Parts: sequence; C-alpha cells; structure tokens
Amino acid sequence: MQTFAFRLCLLLLACGLIGSALWGCDSNDDDDDSGAGPTDDDAADDDASTDDDDDDNDDDNDNNDDNDNDDNDNDTGPEPLDDGSFTDDSTPFVSGLDGRIATLLDDCAAEGLGSGSINAQVCVLATGAGAVSDAAIAAALSRVDAREDCADFGVASLVRILAKYGDDPNLSPAQYDTIVASLLNFSYWVDEPGNDAMNYQTENHHILFNSAAFVMGDLFPDAIFTNSGMTGAQLRAKARFYIDRWLEFRLRFGFTEFHSDVYYNEDIPALANLSDFGNDEDIQLRARMALDVMLLDMALNNHEGVFGVAHGRTYMKDKQRLETEDTKTTIWLMFGKGDTYGDNDSMSAVALADSDLYRLPAVVEAVGSARPRGLVSKEKISLNVADGPAHGIGYDNYDDVLYWWSMNGFVAPEAIETTFAMFEEWGLLAAPSPFAAFALVKPLNDLGILDDLMWGLFPLACGNSIQQANTYVYRTPEVMLASAQDYWKGMLGAQTHVWQATLGWEALLFTTYPGGFVENEFAGDWTGGWHPRVAQYRTAAIILYRKPELDLALVQPIVDLLLPNYTHAFIPTEAFDEVVQQDDWTFVRYGDGYAALYSYNPTEWRTEGEWAGKELVADGAENVWICEVGDATLYGDFDTFQQLVAAARVEIEPATQQVLYESPGQGRLVYSWDGDFIVRGATISQADYGRFANPFIEKNWDDTDPYVVERGALKLTDDPENLIREIVE
Repeated sequence: MQTFAFRLCLLLLACGLIGSALWGCDSNDDDDDSGAGPTDDDAADDDASTDDDDDDNDDDNDNNDDNDNDDNDNDTGPEPLDDGSFTDDSTPFVSGLDGRIATLLDDCAAEGLGSGSINAQVCVLATGAGAVSDAAIAAALSRVDAREDCADFGVASLVRILAKYGDDPNLSPAQYDTIVASLLNFSYWVDEPGNDAMNYQTENHHILFNSAAFVMGDLFPDAIFTNSGMTGAQLRAKARFYIDRWLEFRLRFGFTEFHSDVYYNEDIPALANLSDFGNDEDIQLRARMALDVMLLDMALNNHEGVFGVAHGRTYMKDKQRLETEDTKTTIWLMFGKGDTYGDNDSMSAVALADSDLYRLPAVVEAVGSARPRGLVSKEKISLNVADGPAHGIGYDNYDDVLYWWSMNGFVAPEAIETTFAMFEEWGLLAAPSPFAAFALVKPLNDLGILDDLMWGLFPLACGNSIQQANTYVYRTPEVMLASAQDYWKGMLGAQTHVWQATLGWEALLFTTYPGGFVENEFAGDWTGGWHPRVAQYRTAAIILYRKPELDLALVQPIVDLLLPNYTHAFIPTEAFDEVVQQDDWTFVRYGDGYAALYSYNPTEWRTEGEWAGKELVADGAENVWICEVGDATLYGDFDTFQQLVAAARVEIEPATQQVLYESPGQGRLVYSWDGDFIVRGATISQADYGRFANPFIEKNWDDTDPYVVERGALKLTDDPENLIREIVE
C-alpha cells in the first residue's frame, strides 16, 4: 500500500504542477468534445446523433447487411450449438460438512502442537489436542504490540480464544493474561490516538477491527482500553455503530471487495466472531446472514474449488492456481471441492469449523457442491461512488467517507476534500501511516485544486475505487467462464481481475493490460492493471483494451511513461493436456474442457524468466481478445472444437474496435468500445442485474425483499429487514 501510494502521489504532484495553470474552467462547463465522458456532464457537447445503438458503422435501417449491427434487423449469424439450457446436477445431495470439519480441526491441531500459527491454536483448543503454544502466542502478539499492518488478522483468532476458551485448561492463566494485556492496549480504529502502520480503511479491516472491539468490549466492559482511554462498554458502543453500517450496506449492496479470493478469507472470521460472541441478537443474526450471502457467492462462482470469478481485489499469487488461493480451504470445507493443499490453519476455515452458532445452510452447501451444466449466474454487487447520495451515503460526513475508503475510494474526486480533512484530523499524513505519502500532494489540496485534478485524472482516481460490478458466470462440470461486464473500461484497477476461463486447479487463463505500478501488489504486470471492456454471453467473451485517455492533455505524456505497450495472456501451458496454436487462436484442453483465445495483434510466447511458457504477449496497448469455451458435451472431441472456432468469422474495425464474431457456441456477437452488446441481433444489457439472478435465487439489488435460496426441497430465507432467518432442510 505504501509503495503504491507513494508512486501515485508523485504522479499526482507532477500532474498538479503542470495542470495548476489549467483551472480556468470548472468540471461542469460546456465543451465541444466528441463524446460524453466521466467528467462531461454538460448538455452542450457535439455528440448528438441519430444512431440508436451508439456505433459508427451502421445506418440503423431494418436490413441484414453484414456491416449493420443495429438491433433493428435479424443479423443473427449461424445457428449456435449451445441451446441455452440449464441442467442441474442429478446426483443426490448428501452433506459431508461434519466429516470435513472434523478432518480439518484434527489436521490443523496436529500442526499447532508446540508451534504453528495462532489460528492453529484455536484447533488445538477445539480438539483438546494439548497445550497452547507459547511461541504461537508470542508471534501473534508481537505483531499486535508493534501495530504492524494486518495485525488485526491475528486479533480475530486471539479474540476467539479469549471468548470461547478463556477458562480452558489447555490455555494457561499466564497465556490468557498476556493476550488480555496486549488487546487492552491495542488500537481498534483509525481515529484513535497514535500513528501506526495498520490499514484500517478497506472493507475487511473495517469489520475485523470493529468486531474485535465489539467482543472485547463485551468481555471487559469496565476495563480501560489504554490507547483510546475508553471503557470496554464505550468501545463496544462505538464499534456497534460501524458494525451496524457495515452489515446494512453489505446486505443491501453486496461486498465492496467483491468476489475476493483474498479478503473474503479475512471477513469470515470477523463475522463468525460476531455470530458466536456478539451477545446482541440483531448483530448476531445479521452477521449470520452476511456469512450466508458470502458463502453463497463462493458456492455459485467456483469451478472445482477454484474461485475463478471476476474479483474486486486479488493478487497474482491467488488467481494463478488453486494451491496459493486464500479461499481454497474454506471452499473445500464448505462444499467438498478442490483441496486444502495443507493450508489447514486458514483463518476463515478455522473460524467456521470452530463456530458453535453458525452452521452453513444445507441449501448453500448443496448449491456449492453441485456440478450443473449450462448454469448462468449474474450478480450486481457494490455501489458506485457517484450514486452514493441516492442511497444515503454522501461525501461530507466522515462516517460516509469511511464507506468510500472501504472500496479504496480515498482519492475519489467526490470525497477527496473530506478525505484530507480526515487525514489531517487523525494525523495520518506522517509515517508510519499507510497514507503518509499523501503529504506530498497536501499543497494541491490546500490550493483547492486537488479535486479538479482528480476529475482530470479520472481513470486513475475512479479506477482505484472498487466500484459497482455486474458479474457474469457460465459453468459446466468441465469449464467456467466469468467476467465483470463493461466494468469501468480504461480505468486503472489496483487489484481488480476482470475476466477468467477456468478448466482445472492450475489450468486457467486470463489477460491483462499491465498498469505500470508495483508488480504483485498494485496495478503491476499481473495484479490489477488497466481495465478492458468485456462482454460475455454464456460460452463467449470479447475483451477490448485501449490506452487510457485523460482530460488533462498536458499530463497525458506523464501517464504514458508508466504504460507498457502490450497486453498479455496468462496461459500456463504445462497445466493443460493439450495446447495448440492455429493462426490467431490459441487452443487449450484440460480433460473434457476446452478453451480458445484469439488476439487481433500478433502474439509470441515469453521464452525466458519466470513466465516462460506461461505468458503470451501481444505488442500494442490497443488490442482485441476473444475467448470461447466449450466441452465434450457441446462439441464432442477437441479437434471439432478447434475446427469450428478456427473457422469462425472474426471482423474487427481497429479505429472503433468494433468486433463481429460468429461464435460457434452463441451465434453472431457484435461489440465495440462504445457500442451496445449485440447477440444474434438483440441488444443484451450489461448492467442493472439483480443482486442475484440464477436458477437458485432471484433477488433485486438494494431492496427490502429477502434472500431466498432454493434447491429441491432445501431452502434458506434471509430477511434482514424483518430480522428473520429460516432454514428448511
């Protein structure tokens, strides 16, 4: 975080120095641009047109011209092989959850005896395997006492130990007292006195810190928490306010760190602690509902244990293979898919296995363990910064801006003035605070030009915020194709992951346009990057990349210096059973699952270094990639899949990136950087999905209707509005 913030602030400072003379007009003035952009909200531009589908290459007449892709005709292309059907898994559901819980706790406890992680000590206590390790406690508390970043991860297990096992004979009185002393001296929120290196601001940290404060305040209501000077009762009341908002917004909008294969692992222990030890019926019940929704997300969006969906936050470590994915153990524990790879002390899996009051509803386990054919699952998740006031979240109130911080929106133009007020009031502009680098651009804020600069650098400011996504998943037992539809095209994503095809635990592929920042952390070669515009319909996806354009023309060259001049694909060839290249297509097979990837720009394999045999590079920042997936049920053998896809018609207009692709699976698809998504002559919406839309649950986004999940006779009803949770098994 610190390195990324420092580089970003140097960029902002340079841009501000160049752009400070340009603020003669405000962001709402009339202009003569050729198309509405993120900052173009006037009514006097010159993009008026009679073109009803927003492209430049048709006449919107009712005809069947091949170059006419409007929705007034029947340009459907060839008959698709995929009939659009859904077939649920016919295998009778039998829960294996209890057996997996017992296995995990035993294996985890064996690792924790005498050493191991603080999470493993929970397993030692849960199984009665032996004494808690002094070394494990000392290691966890050293991070807590030093207030290192992510110390709150370990605090979740320490709080569980105190709340559930405080009088257990395997936890010595000295160990108990040492834990209590450290946690009474801990900092539980960003506004407390002192300066430290901990990140409080993102979604997972919000709930981790406040759940710990809430439970600790209940355990020690009269004790003084020395960092804040509050009693436990006061700390608990303060934490309850933030927990209430966190739960309300996630149950209304979904998670800001959407589908995260990293940070769901951190949310779950906090929610499990609230469920088990919250001592507040409202909070406990809604925490269980939030767990239901999060685990349903993982149930719907995994392929054989790989959480291979579009992610709001992830790292290359997690998305390149199951073995190093942080959510793998929880998916195995809950649904019996994938493998733990020995990661038996996963903080989320341990919390769920040890929980006495949270039990995965059978219907969610049934959905997650099933292997349906032709499943399409769509989700609308999170909230756009610009839409906040319409949903009761503004830009001037500190508590509202903390919500934007939870999605990394601390440089969002709408909220940046309040953000700096918070930085200054809470002393966050000096080391070791993660925000210390923002002291570099404080002079721009003092001059009153930083918000204008953020509008001018909208692809940077907006992209860093993990905004609302409409995600799409297609699954068969052999393959999964997933994407975020038209997700903030051309914006810089720090840790977003926009699309992926998954065939096996390591047999997967995706593309990125490197961001030019910090590899393996933020907007580097594989983690994050500049967002493409993606359209997916069942088995086929079109992925468009274009160099970002800034409204501040004089600072465009500075940003261009950061930009690599290529896009690339991750295709780990050794993980597949077959890899074949034919013309512009690369074909892969794993078992009975198939995928094909097309690049408009010529490609070549990286032959040296870490990514040799895994990285397919296409020179040029502007490129079109196309992905088609299939399986033996749809195509028969792999040769037939190759023949049909290689023969498919692909036409691309480089200037507009207008693509016409006659998918063997789906028929004619038409897409462009600015135009509609046309499938077999019909316009397909890429937005306004429900919160969930699939055969197991239909739920509108941000309404008061309950979540109702059904599969066969199994059913779950979560009703946050009326505080009702009903399970039919």
